[in-house]
Amino acid sequence: MPVQPAVLLYTDALDHLVYATYGGAQDREQYDIRQAVQNAYREVSQVNDWTYFYTHGRVTTAAPHTNTVGSYTSPTITLGTALSAAQQAAITLFRAKIGTAVYPIVSSSGVSSVTLDSTYAPASLTADTAITFFRSEYQLPVDFRAADYPMGEGVANYADYISPQDWLRQERIGQSSGNATRWTIMADLDRPGCYVMVFDPYPSSATTVDFTYIRTARPIILRGDETNSISGTIGSAATTVTCTTATFTGSSLASPSQNPEMVGAFIRYGDATNTPTGLAGKFPYYGQRKIRTVTSTTVLETTTAFDTAAPSLSKYLISDPIDLPPIAHGAFLRCCELELNRSRNKDVDKATGAYIQALREAFARDWVVRQQMVARPDFGNWYSKDMVDMTF
Repeated sequence: MPVQPAVLLYTDALDHLVYATYGGAQDREQYDIRQAVQNAYREVSQVNDWTYFYTHGRVTTAAPHTNTVGSYTSPTITLGTALSAAQQAAITLFRAKIGTAVYPIVSSSGVSSVTLDSTYAPASLTADTAITFFRSEYQLPVDFRAADYPMGEGVANYADYISPQDWLRQERIGQSSGNATRWTIMADLDRPGCYVMVFDPYPSSATTVDFTYIRTARPIILRGDETNSISGTIGSAATTVTCTTATFTGSSLASPSQNPEMVGAFIRYGDATNTPTGLAGKFPYYGQRKIRTVTSTTVLETTTAFDTAAPSLSKYLISDPIDLPPIAHGAFLRCCELELNRSRNKDVDKATGAYIQALREAFARDWVVRQQMVARPDFGNWYSKDMVDMTF
């Protein structure tokens, strides 16, 4: 059987706490156990810029376009020239430069008019006044946490990071278009908790900008005890998994799009009688794979086929993965214990010590490229010269 990467599921973390506290199956329903896992997941995923979280991002810039004022009744401009369908679809992502002032755009009415943000809209505008529609802000992925320097096409990097205040100064004073040489990152007010990358000068053409960034961990939602996560049985052929005695999404749901949380979760199967557990559980799973898509209420596709196809009438379980590097799984479980002990006011000092030790060991192993290593007597392990010291 091929070696598979270590995957820890949300259900495994819950079972771990139940076993650690000598509880029974019903204890999984306790709020403090579920909250301990959520708190630990947030803590461990953010305590370090794990190599595992580095990924590739890209934004595609848009070319500016010009127009004129046909007529104006604040805050709506009737345009002298109709927008193209593509321009109209994206117009709220642009800003309008009229004279020496710049105005945010909040909406458009078809292709013939745009509405400015009433907070900033001028009282009057003269017909035939020139307008430049440009875009300097570009949405970053929803899982974005921190970026390295961006790189344009044929450009090693945009060398000058500037503060949001300096970007606004450049927009107010420079008001130029060209190859972006400066950039910053700001909050995306349209998507709470998300960010935008902002360029100066505003790009003069459509081009791609690539960057590496540290992403956030995938949310964990499916615990593995929901009705649709364990009901019935399945059979599989290649990457197609068919629910044979129940439905993945529930008979009341009209389409799989109403159950998007299963995409990215894992499905594991076992025998025909018992719901599969983790490998340390009473009924170890026979196989598990990541779900690529739910194609109907009874069929889903996995990213790769099971090593051995699940026979018809196999019991199954669906749960979200703990999106952490395998080297951090031990620290995560120790942190789960710590969070539960905190909520129950029990053995906090002992659990804290165990968590810190496990975390140090995980830090020591957080490298994927072999490089010169140095001894760290104070941590009792080997560390890369490039690692940043952590103080507890």
